[in-house]
Amino acid sequence: VELSAVEAAACITETIADMMDQSFSWQSDLEAGHCASLWPGAYMPTLRMSKLSKFAKGLRESGVVPEHRLPPVFKRCSVLLDPGHERTARDLYWRVVARDGDRVATEDDLKTLLQASALNPFVAEPHILRAQILLQMGRWADAERAARDGLAILADWATQWDKRMP
Repeated sequence: VELSAVEAAACITETIADMMDQSFSWQSDLEAGHCASLWPGAYMPTLRMSKLSKFAKGLRESGVVPEHRLPPVFKRCSVLLDPGHERTARDLYWRVVARDGDRVATEDDLKTLLQASALNPFVAEPHILRAQILLQMGRWADAERAARDGLAILADWATQWDKRMP
């Protein structure tokens, strides 16, 4: 099968969107060689974003897609996400989101989520979770800013990273 450069770029773009939309942690576990992983697993967010950032960067570097038509993800396909940062950010997020439901969120939880966002600035959920905590603390303006940050990232992806959220 022969594809033109434009057709190949379209396939890569679709692959980025598809993998982000339909990836789950048990698939990441299998890809890492953990063959005993079970579906649906713990349902943690996927660890495929660093791979997708490479696809996106390649798309940009190909020059086939004009810059104004590149997907908005990964700063218009210009940034690579370090796999170690991706994993640490996911684990930090999970530490807060999977906490016991009757434990009151703390400033440390907010710091943990900020750290997760710094390590992986391409996911919305740490911002959204931070907005919920800030609302519980009565910090309305801070909650609004965090919610806006999360919403902007959701708009870029048109899907959520944490697949437990609708």
